[in-house]
Amino acid sequence: MKPRVRNALLAIASHRTLALLRWDVHFLRVRIRNALTGADRKLRSRTAQMPRPRYLNLASGERGFESPSWINVDGFPFAHTHHLADIARPLPFDDASFDGIFFQHVLEHFPLETGISILRECGRILASGGILRIAVPDAERIVRTYVQNPAELSRHRTAPTGLPMEVINMYAYQRYEHQCLYDFELLRLSLVNAGFRDVTRCSLGESADSNLAVDDPGYAWESLYVEARA
Repeated sequence: MKPRVRNALLAIASHRTLALLRWDVHFLRVRIRNALTGADRKLRSRTAQMPRPRYLNLASGERGFESPSWINVDGFPFAHTHHLADIARPLPFDDASFDGIFFQHVLEHFPLETGISILRECGRILASGGILRIAVPDAERIVRTYVQNPAELSRHRTAPTGLPMEVINMYAYQRYEHQCLYDFELLRLSLVNAGFRDVTRCSLGESADSNLAVDDPGYAWESLYVEARA
């Protein structure tokens, strides 16, 4: 956006309003495009033809997997994104389409209620016994580090002021992008409320399904890793 246009918009609306409006307009365009091109129908057909086991990289971002066993879905176009979707809405897959779902540093971008709805959708499209692997910022570790060794926070995230409290705010809000932080108990309860079972806390690269052990090590220090079965 050109500075003159941006400044004019800021004269009548806040940064937060403009950010939310930009995302709303973007995802409206995605939904219209998918409807006009039949993209959702084509994706369901493509997925149904894939051999088992099948895996979904949900909100894949720049870490789209090239393996024929994976489908990469994101709200924005990246190099290996197979399909654009608004993941806060029903996902464009049939029931029990996947054997595993990888969901890394995404759930915190939605309010708690929306996050639980997304988890329910993940349960719907997972086969019985399928595994959902989630990584989110570990709020317990972040808060405990602030209390016990605040300087440690600044070694893991760079803040303009360099102050640990600003790092806390970055995790909590990230310029209007973060909506809910989780510790293990809140994430466990959210998964149970969404219909999952066998909720387990994991470590980097530790998974009940080796195909899902694809964590980005760059998030290792700050991440809470959890798996649950549909």
